[in-house]
Amino acid sequence: MERVVFYSPTLDQDQKYRVYLPPDYEKSVQRYPVIYLLHGLGGTDRDFFVYGELHKTLDRLIKTKKIPPVIAVGANGADWYWTNHIGRDGMPGPR
Repeated sequence: MERVVFYSPTLDQDQKYRVYLPPDYEKSVQRYPVIYLLHGLGGTDRDFFVYGELHKTLDRLIKTKKIPPVIAVGANGADWYWTNHIGRDGMPGPR
């Protein structure tokens, strides 16, 4: 699992996310399904991986072949509803 930061020109700010890569990902040429994780209001990219330890669960499920290897991406939506919205002060919120 790693934390990534990139600059979004659309939002005009840095955006953070965490990504889980399955075991042997670096050596593989296969394609993987991707799970996008969207936290609830006020959450962060930490919710699934740091607090929920999702990476440990995915490792276990993949190792026991209960699920195929996957990539999981936990975005950081901060205090948003994942779309344009009105801020708490009644003014337009982030895009």
